Amino acid sequence: MKVYFNIATFLFISFLFTSCKKEAKSIDAGDGTVLIKKNIELTGYLSDFYSQAISYHWIKDKDTLDFSINIYERKKDSISTLSLINTKPLLFEVALSKTEQCLNLIQEDFDASKINTLYFKSPLYFSDLAMDLSTEYEQEFGASIVDNQSLDQFLLKSSLTTRLYKILMPIHKKPTRYSMEQFDILHKENYLESLPEINVAEYPDFTLHGTGVYVRLKNLQKESN
Repeated sequence: MKVYFNIATFLFISFLFTSCKKEAKSIDAGDGTVLIKKNIELTGYLSDFYSQAISYHWIKDKDTLDFSINIYERKKDSISTLSLINTKPLLFEVALSKTEQCLNLIQEDFDASKINTLYFKSPLYFSDLAMDLSTEYEQEFGASIVDNQSLDQFLLKSSLTTRLYKILMPIHKKPTRYSMEQFDILHKENYLESLPEINVAEYPDFTLHGTGVYVRLKNLQKESN
């Protein structure tokens, strides 16, 4: 699992240097916002490993919003990874809302049952998520750093799982395991060093931190008639 996640991390970074040259498809998302779908050009190693990759992002008043959804589908088994990408602070609730808005389009392009990993950045990028997780974590562990297994079990019973379960239900998925690369506890006095754009006043005294959060997904069992 760790090897797969490290490969996924490389791919998310490589996307920033990969152009989307094929013709884009646009959809009116309401409120003057347009949802744009572009095929990511796969070259070199990516073309050997992946069968397709698509980026979904939003434009409002001719400005591209700082949020996109990227999906890569592996050639050998059609397994896909869905990543939520933002470079500046954003409410996690907004990220989830846009993801939910995009699910129907995603299901037109990919087999949702084959999406087995969800990725998003450290809670530091989402003040509402940072606040919720910090409060819940402190009640159980204080500000101590726990091992990966304990972190996984904590996140599985946290409000994060509840929120993800709600938006993933339309594609019949649920979170089943978490991994946070380079997990650490980041204290308030160090926030600006990691992300200068944040409003520190909106954050708790400490937050769970790492290079990204990976959520292993499982298909929900269909109810028998």
